[in-house]
Amino acid sequence: MNDEHVPAAEFVSRLEWEIGTAMRRPTGLNGESRFMRLARGRWGAALALVVVSMFVGGAGTYAAIHRIDEQAAALYVARAEVLLDIARARLEPASQQLASTADMVKQGVAPQSELLAAQAAVVQTQSEVTIHELRLAETQQTGQPPNDALSAPRVHGRDFVTERMVARRQPLEQRLALANEQLKRSKKLNDAGIVPKEELRAAQSGVAGAAAELSALNERIALRASFLEGKLSAAEVELQGMREAAVAQREAAARQLQDVGVRQKRIAEMVESGLAPTSDLSAANAELRTAQGRVELADLELRILDEKVEQAKDQ
Repeated sequence: MNDEHVPAAEFVSRLEWEIGTAMRRPTGLNGESRFMRLARGRWGAALALVVVSMFVGGAGTYAAIHRIDEQAAALYVARAEVLLDIARARLEPASQQLASTADMVKQGVAPQSELLAAQAAVVQTQSEVTIHELRLAETQQTGQPPNDALSAPRVHGRDFVTERMVARRQPLEQRLALANEQLKRSKKLNDAGIVPKEELRAAQSGVAGAAAELSALNERIALRASFLEGKLSAAEVELQGMREAAVAQREAAARQLQDVGVRQKRIAEMVESGLAPTSDLSAANAELRTAQGRVELADLELRILDEKVEQAKDQ
């Protein structure tokens, strides 16, 4: 036998010779060939050896696959540990920046918005640490990369999918609070004639974008709960999740189209007044067409997903 658990060439040749020799020997007085008598001897032993060989080969294959699985699991765990260490390393400087900014705000040399931005950075970094801790914990238990699908099963009774989504929620809430603060500031400055309307529109778009992301995340958390409660099948919850993502993408594309349209109109007025070259308008027109294309693609994807969702309900 060789290392691959395949009968060696010498064994096969010997077996063929034994069979051929036995078949050429004359038949005995009782009508039974010597080959048939040998079947209970040499042939039976040979067959037993082949069967044992197959068994040993199967066991060896299983052991090899098991070793590969263990090695892959070790690599997945090592990768998760490295990513966690990187996230933790970023937390300390973010916290130091927050403390420094808080002192500056207290002294009146920095606005409140900078403090909110520093707080948001700390919250975001802490969220990343928590998420990587959860990913590492799941990988250690399963030996596989984390599964973030809405239809993923619990791992030993624990819902890692929802835990990670909840960890992502606080940074979005902080981002929304910061966007609202920036909007208030932009309104005051715009009312005083210090900043143009474009900056106010940008601040409004920032609030709308943060609110939409938070709403989409909460919807995914609700979909996950419906799946775990048995209200949605695996196919239904995945389709619903894809549809919610498509809705959020369509809304983001529409907001971008609006912002690009405002810029294109302003540049067109500047070109008409001789304050900007025509090349600026050409670039703005191309950007506008691109934004329109994104909205059209998002509409198409949403229609396709709506049809699939309806088909899933009918099944």
